[in-house]
Amino acid sequence: MAIYTAFIHISETQSENPSLDLQAAITLIRSTNHDACALDFERAECLMRESPVKLQGTEPDEQLRNFLMTCIRWEQPWWLRLAPYGREKLRSALDQDQIQCLKNAGLFDAEPGPEVVNWWDQLASLVRGSVDSENMISARKAERLSLEHERRRLNALGIDKEPIWVALNDNTLGYDILSYDREQERIVSRLVEVKSTKSDAVFVTRNEWNNALTAGAKYIFHVWKMPEQHMDEFQSKTMSAHIPTDRGSGIWQNVQIAIL
Repeated sequence: MAIYTAFIHISETQSENPSLDLQAAITLIRSTNHDACALDFERAECLMRESPVKLQGTEPDEQLRNFLMTCIRWEQPWWLRLAPYGREKLRSALDQDQIQCLKNAGLFDAEPGPEVVNWWDQLASLVRGSVDSENMISARKAERLSLEHERRRLNALGIDKEPIWVALNDNTLGYDILSYDREQERIVSRLVEVKSTKSDAVFVTRNEWNNALTAGAKYIFHVWKMPEQHMDEFQSKTMSAHIPTDRGSGIWQNVQIAIL
């Protein structure tokens, strides 16, 4: 936040005094605003010289998110590699100041809006390639569709619980949405693995299938055909006929399954 606040001061000062360069603006701020002396003007200046950034967005949290993305692109911190694994995985590697900064930008909101989800996916795409980034966009759309589907289903069943988008926080669990179902008089968990496809096939990972075996009938596959947004639901026992077995020294990790 010390860099961001310094950046705000510099931007506002240069806007009011267009003839000032970066160093002159910083000197003016330090001589007229003693409360700003503790800010990190050095790193703010480096960022503005090496990776020009402007205040984008109309809301403060949106401006901060855009600034953070530029800052992370510039600094390439070691914890960036954790971005594809979910918010909580990355949070565990941050210090308290960094966590607070992301909280101020709304990036750890319990129910994030599309703009926050897009920010996290953009961050993950800095680690992944462009093809993976396109696939992630399609996967997120499918996950959001499944979340809404589960909300409607729970409402129809009279279950007063909200489905949880767990993949957003931890992408290593082996399922994407924690939902619920009725089993006689009990409310039980329902684990939903979401797949999106533009063809007639999907990939299932070993981790996902191990979770399906453990959960049994509680594990459900949602397969969304894009861009039509048509969904077919499959129980794990339906998928089991298409899962390979390990033979000899060979261990399968991913399997492609045709969805007819």
